[in-house]
Amino acid sequence: MGRDSLASTFVESPDPLQEAPPTGEKLIIEWYIPSKMQSDGTSLSLHVIFRNYTEESLSIPVTDTWGYYAYELIDDAFDEKKGILTYKVELVDGQGEVIKEWQQSLWVTLIQ
Repeated sequence: MGRDSLASTFVESPDPLQEAPPTGEKLIIEWYIPSKMQSDGTSLSLHVIFRNYTEESLSIPVTDTWGYYAYELIDDAFDEKKGILTYKVELVDGQGEVIKEWQQSLWVTLIQ
């Protein structure tokens, strides 16, 4: 994220964010789940490892068969964590069973 991610850059409109644009990264997770695979309580489990080797895990409720979620790491949080190193997303059913998993090619489990 930066000056190029601002709409005002493309339409050349006045914008105070042009002077100090947000810095960071955005991770967009998009899904399409066949109706037969979706149940009450279906969620996405997002696990992120940052470049400072800290981790964060989120549970994102999935209420529709398709949609997206945007995870943003901007400004102070971006400076502190130094960016996203890798991530893994799991599609979890209402009983806590992993239906499907996708991981970025650098994904590893950190040794504590």
